[in-house]
Amino acid sequence: MSVPTRALLAFHTTFYPGWEAWVDGMKQPIQRVNYYFRGIALPPGPHVVEMAYRPVSFRYGAMVSLVGAVGMGLWWLGLRRIRR
Repeated sequence: MSVPTRALLAFHTTFYPGWEAWVDGMKQPIQRVNYYFRGIALPPGPHVVEMAYRPVSFRYGAMVSLVGAVGMGLWWLGLRRIRR
């Protein structure tokens, strides 16, 4: 994407915590646009814009699931030892 002057790239998708943006490989803050959408400020020139959705809640959920799976595995191993 190339812009002749400083510009705001607006995405018509919901502004929600967890979105991250990179412009030319450098992390950029995401701004609210029209209260509901998200946008990124771009300086003049050609750019590569990347967006990713990485919510903290997903990471917490993955950690809780991993701890639960390890706990269940240890519990199962303990039951096997008791039955022998």
